Amino acid sequence: MRMLLAYKNDQEDINYLLQQLLFNGLAPSQVEDEEFNELTELLSARSRDDRPISAAEFHRRDK
Repeated sequence: MRMLLAYKNDQEDINYLLQQLLFNGLAPSQVEDEEFNELTELLSARSRDDRPISAAEFHRRDK
């Protein structure tokens, strides 16, 4: 039963991701041709300013 629920959740996650990509202007053929892992990496990418930095980098920027 847990496996079925996990599968359904995974499938819904994929469908939601595809829905968001379509809403943001990608053509259905573009979405279907891409690898899922690459799409999730692309969508989770952050600008350099939003990425975590080390304490040393923080002090360097603070000057």
